[in-house]
Amino acid sequence: MSSRRGSTTKPQSGQAGEIQGQPERGAVSNFLDGNLVPVLIFLFALFFIITFSNPALFLNDEWITVNQLHQFAEGHQIVVNEGKYGTFVNGTPGPYMQSHHNLLGYTMMLPVLSLPALWFFGLFGDQFRIAVVLLWSMLPVAMAVLVDAYRPEYARWRGIRWTWLVIGGAFVGFLANLLLYYPWPFTAPDAPVEAAAVVFTNHLLFAALAVMVYLTCRTVFEDTWFSLFGTIACISCSSYIFWAANAKDHMLVAAMLAAVLLFLVRYIRYGNLRDAAFGFGFIGLLAWARPEVGFAVFLFAVLYFVGLQVSRGLLRGPVTETAKALSIPLATLAGAVPLFIN
Repeated sequence: MSSRRGSTTKPQSGQAGEIQGQPERGAVSNFLDGNLVPVLIFLFALFFIITFSNPALFLNDEWITVNQLHQFAEGHQIVVNEGKYGTFVNGTPGPYMQSHHNLLGYTMMLPVLSLPALWFFGLFGDQFRIAVVLLWSMLPVAMAVLVDAYRPEYARWRGIRWTWLVIGGAFVGFLANLLLYYPWPFTAPDAPVEAAAVVFTNHLLFAALAVMVYLTCRTVFEDTWFSLFGTIACISCSSYIFWAANAKDHMLVAAMLAAVLLFLVRYIRYGNLRDAAFGFGFIGLLAWARPEVGFAVFLFAVLYFVGLQVSRGLLRGPVTETAKALSIPLATLAGAVPLFIN
């Protein structure tokens, strides 16, 4: 079935032989040429979530994550709430933190991943929002330039070069944002800068989730356009927009689970044990994000993996190959090393 449908991605000139006298392309150019669609999906998903999200703290348990990030960035302990979030003006913990004995009970995966964003925003101080606005306006430009450079046959629609319209629209959007721009406190002691860092990290995780969904669909369907449709169908959920715009770890868990599914589906499709090892490694990282979810996924993944070996008759082969296959789930321990340190 897949062979009849075939891939709608047109073959590249490099596949038919290099043109004499043409300079050899670098590694980055070759990567973009071979992975243009995933790169465009990442850029578009990031642009989309920045455009339509409403970054804020909506739920009281988000205080745990932002407190962890604040105390971790300051080099303090990360177990007891020191009071930046979830406390009254006099320093007394609020009812929610009191019900949790003023302890920070989440794992540290999301705060650790959010630390680079906090450092990056710190470079701009109270004007850090201008960096986000500039990034937002440059994403369409980057997409248009990539299409024009690597897929010029798609850069025109009915004779009109739409990529120039996109670049012009991005410039207009940048000017409009500058017109409405105002600083946001970053350097003040009580400025909620950690919320901005965690939310932006969730934006990146949302974009990564879209890429992994596409790659999973591409593995299953082996068709570019059908895989794009599958990606849109999978991520077209308002809950993703909400969870990518606050400081909860739901987007992190979804992204880790998507990585698990991607590599396990690749193993089922192609039979490469390295893909299976990566899949179980991401189960370990999933356990760092949510231990109870990681444990459940690991249990059923092992049952399926062993059952797959039996159904394919792989356990009747040489003892060394059987031992190699059955040791793959141990990669979960490598992925879970940060959880053990945590």
